[in-house]
Amino acid sequence: MGRQALTRETGAVALWTLGQFPCHPRTTVMMPYQAGPEDELGPPVSVAEYASLLHPERTPATETYCRISGRSVLFKANGELMAKVELPARRALGRFASIDPDRGEMRIVQFQHYPQMDYAASFVEPYAGDPYAGGP
Repeated sequence: MGRQALTRETGAVALWTLGQFPCHPRTTVMMPYQAGPEDELGPPVSVAEYASLLHPERTPATETYCRISGRSVLFKANGELMAKVELPARRALGRFASIDPDRGEMRIVQFQHYPQMDYAASFVEPYAGDPYAGGP
C-alpha cells in the first residue's frame, strides 16, 4: 500500500523465513548447495554475525562455526553465536536440515524455490552488490 509502486528502481519489500532449529552442544545445520563456479553462481555461503554487527569490537567466530564440506555448508548450531547464514538464490536447492547426534534427532525443512526470479538481498548498509541477486 502506498502512493508509489514498488519496482526495481523504487525499492522492494524483502521477505524472509526464519529457519530456527533447537540448539544443543553438537547440533549441526546442513545446507546443500548447487555446485558451480563462483563467478556465475556467487559464493556458496555468506554469514552475518549479528552480535559483531551490533558490537564491532567482538571477534568474529565464523571460522569456528561454519565450514564447507563437499557440496554442503555445515553450521554449528549450539546457541553460542547469533548469526544469519545465507545461500545465494542461484545456489539454494530448496532444502536444509539439522541433526543432533546426542538426541538422535533430525529436522528437515523443504521450501519452494524459484532461482529464475529476483530475490531481494538482505544486507547491511552500505551494500555494493546487486540488491536483487538474493544475497551477497
